[in-house]
Amino acid sequence: MNSLKNKIYSLAFGTGLLFASFAQAEMNNFNFAAGGDRNVVKYESDAPIENIVGITGKASGDISIDPMNLNGKISGQVTVDVASFNSGIELRDEHFRDNYLHTEKYPTATFTFNKIVKSDKKAVKKGESVKVTIAGTMMMHGMKKDMEIQTTITYLNAIKELEGYGYKGDLLVIKSDFNIKLADFGIERPEFLMLKLADEINIDVVVTGGTESK
Repeated sequence: MNSLKNKIYSLAFGTGLLFASFAQAEMNNFNFAAGGDRNVVKYESDAPIENIVGITGKASGDISIDPMNLNGKISGQVTVDVASFNSGIELRDEHFRDNYLHTEKYPTATFTFNKIVKSDKKAVKKGESVKVTIAGTMMMHGMKKDMEIQTTITYLNAIKELEGYGYKGDLLVIKSDFNIKLADFGIERPEFLMLKLADEINIDVVVTGGTESK
């Protein structure tokens, strides 16, 4: 009897390992290192007397996700070089970098993916898009804040025309639009800027990664 139980336990254990290995194998890693004009991060400050828009293409990172199981795990991060934002006025950008963002000490902002909270679909096939809510952690100006962002994920076959730009293998395009409060990250606005710089900033992110883009 004990021998039979041992065999059953061994079979169950082996089956569990087999399923675990399959689950692990289904996770695809997409790397955003290629950059270029397909990785764009934009901020917009809409204050009472001034609207400011800054753009950078210096965003990189990676994401591991199983497109066939959007209720499963997600990991990775996107890092943005905040010192490279360009609003079209060099003196203003320098002022923001030196006096408010303190980019010499805090040169980057990073969003780390923690889990998928909600998804419109259980899976996304190649050529399709899906809207998901991702819980993650924003690290900026030396401070962290947990937040949820609404994201659209598009899963694509490799595109030969993009291989020369570093986008190789299957592709994943991530688009997200969300707001952050400067006060949450210890970024203070002097009184004379209250009407020119909004405390709540809109962030618009578009990044493209490939399974072989490194």
